[in-house]
Amino acid sequence: MKIIFHIHTKNSKCSNLSITEIVNFCHTNNIKKVFITDHNRLTLPKNTKDIEFIPSIEISTNQGDIIGIFINKEIKTGLTIEETCSEIHKQGGLAVAPHPVDMLRGEAIGFKNTIKNINSIDIIEVFNSRNLLNVSNNKARNIANKYKKAIISGSDAHEYRELGNCIIDIEDFKDAEDYMKVLLKANYLLKKSGVIPHINSIKSKYLN
Repeated sequence: MKIIFHIHTKNSKCSNLSITEIVNFCHTNNIKKVFITDHNRLTLPKNTKDIEFIPSIEISTNQGDIIGIFINKEIKTGLTIEETCSEIHKQGGLAVAPHPVDMLRGEAIGFKNTIKNINSIDIIEVFNSRNLLNVSNNKARNIANKYKKAIISGSDAHEYRELGNCIIDIEDFKDAEDYMKVLLKANYLLKKSGVIPHINSIKSKYLN
């Protein structure tokens, strides 16, 4: 089964992706489950007969971004990483550290905060298609390996061309517990986004 993780819609100011574009992409590419992770907003389209949207959100902590997946309501921004992860866990969700050590993004939680909060983090994103530097992905993977954390890769898509940059082939899952089990055997089709999508995101965020 194919899924895509970590994508943004027009509900994130930095993205121009519509729900219709996402659904069309999923139909064309046989994608069965989608994690829409808009910034500080829970975007949950209605499931179709062949596409399931897993409730997810990218939350702005006071130390950088944390993604909550399998949650049912929005979480207050500006909390610490530990507090944010705790709120995710209270909902039965999983806490993901997205692009945790990307040196070019101010919203990354950074190396020290990742290590400090490693016990609160369930999954580390070890490949983010928008990470311009390979070292950022490599460092994230090294942390995950050292602390034996589950791993995930994400496209971090903000526009249509990025939706295919990270497609995950995984066994079917019903809930967070299932997901953690099958994630161990997932396979990935990975591609980097390059600079242009970053420029387009800046334009969307500040000029629209």
